[in-house]
Amino acid sequence: MKNIFLSLKILMRFRTYTAINIVGLALSLASVFVLVRYIHQELTVNDFIPDIDRKFMTVVVDAKNERALSDSYDWNNDPEYRNPLDDSSVECMTRFISMDDDALSIDGYRYNVKTLVTDSLFFSMVPYPLVAGTLELAPTDALITADAAHRIFGKTDPIGKSFTASTGQTVKIVGVVGKPATKSSFKFDIVLSRQLNDYWAFATYEMVRLRSAADAERLNKKNARPMKLIMYSGEPVHYQLESVKNVYLDKSLKNYAMSFLLGNKDTVVYYAVAAVLVFLVGIFNFVNLYLVVMHKREREIALKKVLGASRFSIFLQLYIENLLSIAASLFVAWLIVEVARPLVASSLDMDAVADICFDILLSAFLLVLLPPLLTIYPFLKFSGASSVRTVSSVTGGRRRTSPVQTLLLFFQYVLTFCFVVAAICLTRQIHFMLDSDVEYRTDNIIQCRFWNPIISYSENIRDLEEKMHSESEIMEKRISESPLFTGHAVGDPPYAMGYLKTFTADNGERAEARVVYADKRYMEFFGFCSTLGRGWSEGDQLTQYKLIASESLLKKLRISDWRSTRITPESRLWISGGDTRNLPYEIVGVTHDFRSGHLGQADVPSVFLFGNSGADDLWFISITPGRETEAVDYLKKIHKEVTGGGDFEYSYLTDEIARLHADDVRTARVITSFAVISIIISCMGLLGFSMYDIRRRWREIGLRKVQGAETSDICRFLLRRYVRIFIPAFVVGSALAYIGLSRYLEYFARHVSLSPWMFLLGGVAVFLIAGLTLWVEVRKALRVNPAEIIRSE
Repeated sequence: MKNIFLSLKILMRFRTYTAINIVGLALSLASVFVLVRYIHQELTVNDFIPDIDRKFMTVVVDAKNERALSDSYDWNNDPEYRNPLDDSSVECMTRFISMDDDALSIDGYRYNVKTLVTDSLFFSMVPYPLVAGTLELAPTDALITADAAHRIFGKTDPIGKSFTASTGQTVKIVGVVGKPATKSSFKFDIVLSRQLNDYWAFATYEMVRLRSAADAERLNKKNARPMKLIMYSGEPVHYQLESVKNVYLDKSLKNYAMSFLLGNKDTVVYYAVAAVLVFLVGIFNFVNLYLVVMHKREREIALKKVLGASRFSIFLQLYIENLLSIAASLFVAWLIVEVARPLVASSLDMDAVADICFDILLSAFLLVLLPPLLTIYPFLKFSGASSVRTVSSVTGGRRRTSPVQTLLLFFQYVLTFCFVVAAICLTRQIHFMLDSDVEYRTDNIIQCRFWNPIISYSENIRDLEEKMHSESEIMEKRISESPLFTGHAVGDPPYAMGYLKTFTADNGERAEARVVYADKRYMEFFGFCSTLGRGWSEGDQLTQYKLIASESLLKKLRISDWRSTRITPESRLWISGGDTRNLPYEIVGVTHDFRSGHLGQADVPSVFLFGNSGADDLWFISITPGRETEAVDYLKKIHKEVTGGGDFEYSYLTDEIARLHADDVRTARVITSFAVISIIISCMGLLGFSMYDIRRRWREIGLRKVQGAETSDICRFLLRRYVRIFIPAFVVGSALAYIGLSRYLEYFARHVSLSPWMFLLGGVAVFLIAGLTLWVEVRKALRVNPAEIIRSE
């Protein structure tokens, strides 16, 4: 207890340095905690599932070794089919369907929801917590999440309530599902029974539980032989099992349902590197300033040794001082994390689920590791020298900062330069992508969905289609007559269009292209007009062997006379009856190229096939400039009149394009935030270091003034040392940033070049801020009165 009070007394004696140390380390640790929480959440997705190592998702692998989540059911009684789960190692299996844009109706009001269609076995394999009711599903039963229940029913108990599903059938809520302990890949609002309908219109996924995790490798080898199945157009495919634990971060997997979440392993790695670097900035700052304090206490340490203090007692004293400082930093860090949590969630989109046990273990680990680690060097440096020599050096001459302090300040600014340059480059890359011309119309266009997609093939599907068709004609008429709008189209979003197929020309050349189905109105609305040949006309239909090719596809296939050339896809693009022939296509028109998907990826050629859109597809409506609010209100009004009312959700096309780059935007914002934090920490450390370094030179400054030194001479004398630190730090930091950013930009086919101005701008920004920080102490030094300094000496 005596040592603790003595340590507190010493920390208060050097309160300025103590405050800078605590705040600097707290900022560093707070940044680390935000990232580590997010990384921990991403690495523990689905960990709430017991025996997760024995549970696997079914994956279909094609001839190109492309992998997609799937199920293994034989929907066509295919003679080529071999059941991949026909093995004694398979304990049980459940299938489920994830639907992103579903709806339910209560008293005529429609609520947009995400729906999971499955069976009761699903919840025995993936045990979500039960809030109320039961998880057992009869054919006309439904489950609802606690959040969805609150949104739809408020504080009313949802158990026993009925609603009309988008299938047109009435179901009853029998259970309320809570949130699992960790993040889950399964995102849903309601759960319907698979037995509610015989045929569902969405892709089915499959989860398998094996008797032993080791059986997966044997089963995958057994199923490695390809099958040519009808449902995959006769292409050779085979089924494999992928661990549920690994699925989330496997970026090679394709997924056709946004409500089944997949993560990004690269982003986790970037954040881990950023966390380590900002942690080092805080540690370097802490050690550097603590060494300043130790320099001021050299006489104290020496006198303790003269008076018989043991090395252990000195180490214990220093250890307790660091322990108290680090404990205070941890407290302030967690306070910052919790206070800033709403800001972090909104600006960085990183609202990680808090895990109290993990937070406590992380804090305890740092509290155990850091104090002895940060005490070792100061202890060895200041307790090893001869007591008499130390006392005489302190009392007889000026104190000098050690080379280690200079080195720590150097590394601190190396990392700061890295962060600043990285922030400039990543921000520039984001603007480069989002400002790219996608070569189709995007301004003042909103997208919305008036009718949810038909989710099952039931007996009344024709009635539903006819009802939507008649209602859509009314909607089209109202939109066309209004001066608030300048046009509309229905179809797939242009920023996520089609699928890839390889085409072969008559000359034998092969090239990959994006296959897009669109009608005449859609192509004219977005500006996909033919530059050569013709566009679509009223006589075109899906079941024809005609297409419109993009200019780049003709170049890749080396086609000079496109009118006489035919191109053949690697497999059929549509199926009609039992016709399995893969016939070549006639090119009837040529259109300009456009960009779809992530704007950092390579441009892909396109082919357009004629395809009629349905009323339940996305609607794209162009608004008269300056009348956005009126237009949205009008759409809400006619949506309510035509469909009976309900949730009306819309978004701007430009916002949806930006959303494709959410991971990149978040990474850029994280690095920019850390660059600012690194500058703040480094400047705080520089201020503390200069308070000691410059003030110890006041006597020399006084003597120089007496000898006639000008203000400029004194400034050069004081700043020379820091310039010698900053310039090498800038060179090394720029080199490291160049290496790291070059590797990062390799993931983008289209990216900015690492121009010298980025590094110079980062260097100038850091130099200016560091210069202003140093000017605080330099200005005080310039006001020194030589007479007072010499008299005090």
